[in-house]
Amino acid sequence: MAIEFTCDCGAACSADDSQAGQLFHCEACGLDIPVPSPADAPETAAPAQVDVTRAAVEDMMEDAEAHAEAERAMIEQIKEVRGDPGEITARRRQDLDALKRETAGEVDEEAVKAKRNADIQALHAQIGSQGGIAEIAEQMRPLRGEAVAVSAAELGPRTARPIRKGPPKGQERAAHHIGIKRAIWLPSLLVGLACVGVGVYCFLPSAEPNPYGQHVAYFQEQLKKAGIGEFEVVEAGKGSWAIPKGATHSVSQSGIVYFQNVPAYGQVAPDEPAVDATDYVKSQTHQSGRQSKSLQFAVLLTVVGLVLVVLSIVTLRDVRIVAAMRAEAAETPEEAEAAQAEGETPDEVEAAEGEDEASDEGSPHEWPDEPSDDAEPRDEEAS
Repeated sequence: MAIEFTCDCGAACSADDSQAGQLFHCEACGLDIPVPSPADAPETAAPAQVDVTRAAVEDMMEDAEAHAEAERAMIEQIKEVRGDPGEITARRRQDLDALKRETAGEVDEEAVKAKRNADIQALHAQIGSQGGIAEIAEQMRPLRGEAVAVSAAELGPRTARPIRKGPPKGQERAAHHIGIKRAIWLPSLLVGLACVGVGVYCFLPSAEPNPYGQHVAYFQEQLKKAGIGEFEVVEAGKGSWAIPKGATHSVSQSGIVYFQNVPAYGQVAPDEPAVDATDYVKSQTHQSGRQSKSLQFAVLLTVVGLVLVVLSIVTLRDVRIVAAMRAEAAETPEEAEAAQAEGETPDEVEAAEGEDEASDEGSPHEWPDEPSDDAEPRDEEAS
């Protein structure tokens, strides 16, 4: 006997009564639902669930209609912005026809007049928005070549500034900060030469005595006493030790190093104490460090001195250029001499003074002869 019942999705299902209580696969929704007993089959129609399903379907339909309405509204908005495709096509056809008529020489005079009137109205509207004929005439003055007085406030802060020039060149560059150049060229030259001299002196080997010189001499005597010619320094025990090259060494419990010469003819040499080389190693380290520092200092001083010398030469050249310019522009010989003296070095000034003294000694002053008292009576007697 078949049992008919309704699934939760609303589909009518039927199953054998032997399957009561078992799961039944619904073909409509794909769910597995329990098969009711024959007595409960009429009551399992579940009308409430069917109503819920119908309500869900109705909601889906309403959502679809809302989406369709939104799409239609968007299409209408696009049409309003872009224009109706039919109107656009008609406008294009009109433009094409007008172009064809113009090409063929059939110009519509009425259309031309209408377009001209529209352009004139647009021009009048633009003139009215710009403030009237007087303002337009004021704006047309520069185009006609008339001078227009413009204040700095109207030009603005950016255009009111003076035009920037490039860096000065030639005589203008030489006259730039001439007071500072005249004051620094000689001190910079002296300081630069002093720095170069000290740097060159530092390049020379230092005559300062090595504080470990006595220890080095003592170390050489100890090597001779131990009979060590060529030696090597090993770090072992409590310091540095000198042993013959190729010899083996060992360290005692007290920290003293002993060496053993290479055995000859099968004989083993006895262990001998190594020579303490701690002071010798210190002397070598001190000497190399002092030389490296002296070299760095010498390079630095030499570079600084050369820079100062070049700076003084450049400033002296500018000072001489300005002095020559002032001497040419001077109105009196005194002003020319004063201007020329500004560009002279101390050596040139001393040489010029020596020449003046020599010229004074070579040409003594000739005093005019004083008239004698007898001259007038003689003239009177002659008359």
